[in-house]
Amino acid sequence: MTLKLSTSWTVWGIHRPPSSKIIDYQKDLIKIAGFDSLPAFWNTYAYLKPPSTLPVVTDYQLFRSGVRPVWEDPENIKGGKWILRLRKGIVDQLWEDLLLSIIGCNMVDDINDLCGAVVSIRAAEDIISVWIRREDPDLVNSVRDSIYKSLNQSPSTLEMQFKSNSESLQDKTPQLNTPK
Repeated sequence: MTLKLSTSWTVWGIHRPPSSKIIDYQKDLIKIAGFDSLPAFWNTYAYLKPPSTLPVVTDYQLFRSGVRPVWEDPENIKGGKWILRLRKGIVDQLWEDLLLSIIGCNMVDDINDLCGAVVSIRAAEDIISVWIRREDPDLVNSVRDSIYKSLNQSPSTLEMQFKSNSESLQDKTPQLNTPK
């Protein structure tokens, strides 16, 4: 029995040496795999290295097929992302739990409102972000609550911040320009 998902997904990756700059982010993205069923997800997931074992300045991106993991994509440009800054050592289980919630359609009422998620491995911390298609306050708050529920966390144990993709395009940074 094949357990079809409500939509198909694509896994992307990008890496750069910590001392270098990415010149053309879209060009440097690598499409790793696509899947549209639960068995295909598990095959893909088993193939991927756990995030905690990736080199510093490496990202995995899981996005609905047809949506590129860039601010400028038409599905992303009017949306934003919830940003979770994590201490080192806890990213693997949170990433897996989040992916299962996303592909299982447990985050939003309309799967088209959810663009994808990114895990970013950095020297001092790991970062997970969940991208949504539009900045509607009800959607933003609903996704925030769904993230807490999916990860079995509360605002007191897991701090999140929201940043619009238009703001990211203006300041050319994926994260908020505020201290942690």
